[in-house]
Amino acid sequence: LQIERDLVDRLKGDMLRLENDVQAARSEATEAVGKLRRTTEDKDALSIALEKEQDKYNREFLRACQFEAENAKFAEMSKALRDMTYSIEDSVSDYETKCDMLEHSLKSLAKRLEG
Repeated sequence: LQIERDLVDRLKGDMLRLENDVQAARSEATEAVGKLRRTTEDKDALSIALEKEQDKYNREFLRACQFEAENAKFAEMSKALRDMTYSIEDSVSDYETKCDMLEHSLKSLAKRLEG
């Protein structure tokens, strides 16, 4: 009978230790799940932040491309304007030369008429 009591006491002690071990394992599992959940939330927050930065970068890149296209168009227009300016300057120079020749001819004609 004493052996049975000793066995029962021993089993109760083993069961108590097992219950404590199960409780500790549950606590560790709960803590691990909490850490995993926080890690997942952090990962999700980082993913969202990364997407926002990528969108921002894409908008800036698009703006830079548009600016480059506008700059190229401006350079093309500037060259066309410069060419037109040179053409106008050449025309003005031609007219000035013709005016000088006409003035000289008129002076010569005036001298003949006077003399």
